[in-house]
Amino acid sequence: MHADLRVPGFVAVAAADRAADVTRDEIDRFALAYEAICGSTASRRSYSADTFARVIEFTDDGEAMSGREDGSWSATAGTAHGTDGQFARVSYDDASRSVSVATDPFGMFPLFRASRGAVHYFSTSALALARHLGAAPDVLGLFVYLRTGYHFGTRTNWLGLERLDPGHRIVFTSDGVRVERYWQPEPDERVASLDMRAAANFCTETCVETFRMLYAQEPATWADLTGGYDSRLLTLALRRAAVRFRANTVGVDWMEDVRIAREVAKALELSWTRFAPPAEPSEELAHLFRLALAAGHGHLDTVELARVLATHEAKRADAATLLTGGGGEHFQYYAWQTEFAHAGRSAHFNAENWVRMRMLGPPLDTSVFASYPEREVEGDLRDRCIAWIAPYRDQVNTRQLDLLYAYKMMGHFGAFTGAAATVLRTELPFYMRPVFTAAFSTNHRHRNGHRLMGHMIEQLEPRASAVTTTRGGPAQPMRLTNLHRFVPYYVGLGSKAVQKLTGLQLYRPRGTRGLSASPEWRLAALRVLADPDPRSFRSRSLFRPGELERLLAEAAAPDGGTALFGRVLTVEGALRAVESEVVR
Repeated sequence: MHADLRVPGFVAVAAADRAADVTRDEIDRFALAYEAICGSTASRRSYSADTFARVIEFTDDGEAMSGREDGSWSATAGTAHGTDGQFARVSYDDASRSVSVATDPFGMFPLFRASRGAVHYFSTSALALARHLGAAPDVLGLFVYLRTGYHFGTRTNWLGLERLDPGHRIVFTSDGVRVERYWQPEPDERVASLDMRAAANFCTETCVETFRMLYAQEPATWADLTGGYDSRLLTLALRRAAVRFRANTVGVDWMEDVRIAREVAKALELSWTRFAPPAEPSEELAHLFRLALAAGHGHLDTVELARVLATHEAKRADAATLLTGGGGEHFQYYAWQTEFAHAGRSAHFNAENWVRMRMLGPPLDTSVFASYPEREVEGDLRDRCIAWIAPYRDQVNTRQLDLLYAYKMMGHFGAFTGAAATVLRTELPFYMRPVFTAAFSTNHRHRNGHRLMGHMIEQLEPRASAVTTTRGGPAQPMRLTNLHRFVPYYVGLGSKAVQKLTGLQLYRPRGTRGLSASPEWRLAALRVLADPDPRSFRSRSLFRPGELERLLAEAAAPDGGTALFGRVLTVEGALRAVESEVVR
């Protein structure tokens, strides 16, 4: 890895059986695997708990673990506000002689585990853990990633290696090891019974007061602002909470996100900055490809993640924290759109619709693979969703799908938050427990069609609610006086439904399209992470003869480089980092 690469985090080894030998040599070799993946660090601190657990924490700011006079200590990656936030934590309590390894309530900050005999391994780097244990690639896991572009829940690319589920901790004591779910969302039925006006008041107040408590005393931060509802609600609630922030939008001038965000910022007299994603690679940016591979664990498109990290590096020059709008969707109906007219009418939901329309993502040409296990991939997605939602199967289907959406998003918002933390502190305020619970508890009828969000945004600032959104129509409650402004919204909704069900892409205005990586950027990533010669690929057995060559050749074309290219390159980079190969 690049000498300048630094990914803060920790590795830990704990024994379920005190007879197991947790040696200093073992933890040192584990730490060397971490450093091989994540680069050198300015600080490497080692702590132990009796003889049955050892931890090494890596930081880039010289800070040590937090310790207490009684001998207890804890190490935290990410950002924690007590037991809330987005974090991974390992701690030792001297009074009970216990070690606890935990992830945050929504599992948004990645933490990985594996075991060998009575010894358990934990790391904030999936690749370091796979490298240290010599883990073999999980072919089904690779196909799930290649088809969807992410992993959620416990799934990874490696056999025997799992991500810790949301709200879980593993506790080691002299009596052995136990797995606990320390928190899970529970709806507040008092909130569910509120009418629209009261519900909007309650949700708005919960957001504002939570953000005030968390951020009002902190130095100035960045807050994302796009053309949608979620980031607008976030910035308005931060503003009402007297949080010092600067709004930012990533994109170019012709994009609707930029145009609308500029209009919102102007209406509110907000400090606002546009950041352009990098168009061309440079010597200064080459390290970002390696950083993206390490920080994304091989679970995020490295080509695109490197571009995101480039804009984060630009932001870091002015503020060290970024607040994003991920999770704002829980204040509206996105999670249960797959139910159509059946939403809120029973405890049953259509798992096949959910997998096809929410989990798989846009259609992908799978004919490039030597054999694509379609039934196994879709079955894995469906079965894990059903298992996760089992404690809530007597709840109305809209609540179940709210929870499934949060579970899925640990593979998107969570993965990007963890990756961004390598450059600047990044948080998801809508996934703080009081805020999520308020949204989750609100009657689903109030959230249909952005009704609740429209009322909340209008309460916070009528001028901002009058500005249109990328969804079509203003961020206001629908009335006879503004009904005509919502026509584009329903046209867009119908277009997306047709695309989801048939794969047919209807007309899409230029301003709503994303800005993809240039051929130069894609080829630079290929040179850094793999090899332009497909015969050297460690993943080549996954592909039909000639298809890998075609895929790499197309990356050099202006309109080439499909989503599959970035995913294939990410898998290849991960295999090389772990020193493994796919054998079929």
